[in-house]
Amino acid sequence: MSTKIESRINEKPVGTTKNENNKIPKMKKVTKVTKVTKVTKPKTSRKKILESPLKKTALPVLEVEKSIKLNAQQLRERIDKLATEFEDNKGIKYLNLKEFEECESIQKDILQCINKSRKIAILTGAGISCNAGIPDFRSDNGLYNKKLNERNVRIKMKGKDMFDVSVYRSLETVEIFNNFIYELYQQVLQCKPTRTHEFIRKLNDKNKLIKCYTQNIDGLERNCGLRTEFDCKDWNNSDVIQLHGDLHQLCCNSCKFSYQWNEIYDEKGNVKFERTCANEEPASDIGSGEENDDLLIFSQTTNMSDSQNSIFSKKGENDSMSSVCEMDTKEKWDDNHKSNLIECPKCVNNYENKMRLGKRCLESSIGIIRPNIVLYGEEHPYSETFAKNLNKDLNKKPNILLIFGTSLKVEGVKNLVRKMSKKIHENDKGMVILVNKDPISQSSWKNYIDFQVVSDCDAFCELIESKLPNIFGNIVSSESRG
Repeated sequence: MSTKIESRINEKPVGTTKNENNKIPKMKKVTKVTKVTKVTKPKTSRKKILESPLKKTALPVLEVEKSIKLNAQQLRERIDKLATEFEDNKGIKYLNLKEFEECESIQKDILQCINKSRKIAILTGAGISCNAGIPDFRSDNGLYNKKLNERNVRIKMKGKDMFDVSVYRSLETVEIFNNFIYELYQQVLQCKPTRTHEFIRKLNDKNKLIKCYTQNIDGLERNCGLRTEFDCKDWNNSDVIQLHGDLHQLCCNSCKFSYQWNEIYDEKGNVKFERTCANEEPASDIGSGEENDDLLIFSQTTNMSDSQNSIFSKKGENDSMSSVCEMDTKEKWDDNHKSNLIECPKCVNNYENKMRLGKRCLESSIGIIRPNIVLYGEEHPYSETFAKNLNKDLNKKPNILLIFGTSLKVEGVKNLVRKMSKKIHENDKGMVILVNKDPISQSSWKNYIDFQVVSDCDAFCELIESKLPNIFGNIVSSESRG
């Protein structure tokens, strides 16, 4: 056909003559049409995969003699079962504590890793403090929810709601929050560290711990001799990083100045000084801080809409600049001082000094005292510092991550685990182990976590200590202690 097309192109058109410029009129271009056949990749069925015993990733092969005796439905069920088992083996290996005790190979690998490693990283959650008497607030029957239900208040709140920035949307919820946090602080003062806390301390004493990152605000690590960044202000000299703040401190939401509880409250829980913000116009934005507070790796979430709608954002809307600003009339205190929004003494002092000097000032510059903790929906005031120093810890090349007592629901903590896991698995012998009472999602974590021991954290730590006396010494079991 191509020969015919060429001869046709070279052939002089009938009835045409060359023009003055000896140009032959253009002919219509003839293109060769080639039929394209779509090539589809043949689908690989589960049955074909089962018939590939030489492949490393192949599923177990069905025994032919036994398979012949099965009908179609039974055979399909058998294939599905084998496929499911294969997929499970590729991801997280789940064991309860008894299975972990009996499975010598897995136990040996984990014990050997802990024994040899001098670069252990640890992440902890609320589960490690339950045995100290501080229940997980996510539990419907936990102490948090029981205490809230006992209160005679119009607004019903759950334990989780008490750690959400939305508590600052109204004065009534602020009152509930302040009373709740005060009682929680008093309860924490009576608690002692758990066996898991002591386990972490012993690893640190043996110079095997890079860092312990905790989501807890109770500060129980401090009670067993571990140092936090709120104590020493230096990441390198800190044993524990409190990702979500410290319940043992109060701070101003505006100037960020920190206070101890006994600087604000007396022994009966009453505020020591008189000035409060008892009207509907509290101080400036909650969580407002340095301009570089935009990195949200350690924030509880990245949604700031709740904080922007909080009552803190209302104060100062109608403020006008003047040479002298008049202070609000001091309110009389009732017996329940914790229900009021407490103004920062340092901010009040600066405000009064400016007034006396005749300088221009705004009442909205006076901040409000609040717990030095990060609430859900709130930006983390130290997120940039935390992210920068986390990279320093990653450069130390940790080879094992132990995760205790957390279901990994907070986005910032998820990012921490993913980053840490990626670095750890650069080492073929690196290992990530999760110990928690509730199993986590296989699909979300199969590429990051190697083992999950579904167990009480203290029971797991007790078992590990008993198997490694060279690190932990001779221990006394919880049964013999009880």
